[in-house]
Amino acid sequence: MAGAVRISVARLARRRAGRVTIAPTALLGWLAASITACASQGTPPGGPPDRDPPAIVAITPDTQAVGVRATSVVFRFDEVVNERSTPGTGGSSTSGGMGGASGGFGGASMGGEASLAVMFAISPSDGRERVRWRREAIEIEPRGGFRPNTTYRIALLPGLSDLRGNARKDGAALVFSTGPALATSAIDGVVFDWVGGKPAAAARLEAFVPGDTTFRWRARTDSSGRFVLPSLSPGRYLLRGWIDQNQNGSIDGREAFDSVTVTLGDAATRALYAFEHDTTGPRLESVELVDSTGLRLKFDRAPSPDWAPVATTVTLQRVDSSRVPIGLAMPAARFDSLRAARAAAADTLEADTTAVDSVAPAPRPAPTLDRPVPILGWVVPLEQPLPPGTYRLKVQQVRGLTGRVRDSEREIRVRPPAPKDSTAARPRRP
Repeated sequence: MAGAVRISVARLARRRAGRVTIAPTALLGWLAASITACASQGTPPGGPPDRDPPAIVAITPDTQAVGVRATSVVFRFDEVVNERSTPGTGGSSTSGGMGGASGGFGGASMGGEASLAVMFAISPSDGRERVRWRREAIEIEPRGGFRPNTTYRIALLPGLSDLRGNARKDGAALVFSTGPALATSAIDGVVFDWVGGKPAAAARLEAFVPGDTTFRWRARTDSSGRFVLPSLSPGRYLLRGWIDQNQNGSIDGREAFDSVTVTLGDAATRALYAFEHDTTGPRLESVELVDSTGLRLKFDRAPSPDWAPVATTVTLQRVDSSRVPIGLAMPAARFDSLRAARAAAADTLEADTTAVDSVAPAPRPAPTLDRPVPILGWVVPLEQPLPPGTYRLKVQQVRGLTGRVRDSEREIRVRPPAPKDSTAARPRRP
């Protein structure tokens, strides 16, 4: 500390000799305050700790602006922001159709600012934006500039924090046009996990003009699988939605997706049914004996909803190739419910008649599928228990969701029951 004070005194002396005049009493006061501050190891003065996240003080260009000629977009804040912020740590986003789920759609960034790219959802985009950290500001610049006569929507996702870790719980969105007017058309809808039979939360959406697949409008679904792609011009688009399991922003092998062509006027609504687009048909993955009353079949991928195992496509054979009589196959869920109903038939307990609180607001209903859900598991009932031995189950002409057909088979071994422990029943000698 003494060395630092000597250096400071020397700097002050040089400034005084040059262009700054400092009173001796002020110099002595400054030295005393410096020595006291260095000796103290407690919390520095200055009021209560900062617990407020960064607040936006300006965005350029202005939102809803038209005829924009700027080469970049700048978000300015009231304090230094953390260039290692993580999206999705706050609450819901105000970015509309861009969604507030983790993972943005900004393009690649340069240097140590790569993590800032995921804080922004940029639509439309070719994925080549530079996102630069400017301490109290963040600059987004497309390589090659903004396209002419195009409406852009740039959303800041929740989670941007300051250097103390105070993160924003909401997002913000900027909409502007490089043309004379804003595009106001939109595509909305829902993405379903078709095989799972449920809406797909945080699924990715992209729309592009056929023939220009590098420039895309992007969005993500909310927790109920719904999405909105706003700020589109009327025209023809190819719409794709997928469940991005590895969160890399592209459709990879074994990832479920769906696509549809949309001719857009003012608005359009579409439902996408995402599934794995396999090049081969479903294969019999496992066969399990269920309480000697049936065989549970499980496929490695979903058969088509209009396919069902029938007597001509499912056969059970002994080692001598003779057939074992079997019943008509049924979905595993139905078989399990019948078993549960039989088990509960003797239960005479009265149902709970407790009234439901009618004051509580009803939740927003989840989207429902308009297509049958594919069935992965089936049960083939047995007309009589199988004696110990080896059997082979064959399933033919299993058609998948892509129309591919495949035959497969599995070996089944029924073991004899374990012998009872005869010593356990003997009384012990005194």
